[in-house]
Amino acid sequence: MTATSITTVEVLGTTRVHGVAELQRPSHCRLLSILVLESGRLSVDRLIERFWNGTPPKSARGAIHTHVSALRAMLPGGLIVTDRDGYRFA
Repeated sequence: MTATSITTVEVLGTTRVHGVAELQRPSHCRLLSILVLESGRLSVDRLIERFWNGTPPKSARGAIHTHVSALRAMLPGGLIVTDRDGYRFA
C-alpha cells in the first residue's frame, strides 16, 4: 500500500489510519496526531516541544526518533517522511 492510497486519518477518539492501522499506545497516537494536525514539516525541536507540551525530558531527541521509528513500522512506507531536521506526514 502506498501513502497516496490513504484517504482518512482519525485522531479524535481511537487513533487510526483508515484501512491500515489502529494505534494503541498513547505515544504513537500523540505523535501521529501532531504530524497530521501540524501540516507541513516539523523540525525535531518543534515536534519535541509539541509532544511534551514544552517540558521535554533530557532524552527527548532520542525518544522522538524512537517513536517515529516505531510508528513507521506500523504504517505503510512513505507516510512519515524525514525532511531535513524534521518529519512530515505525507
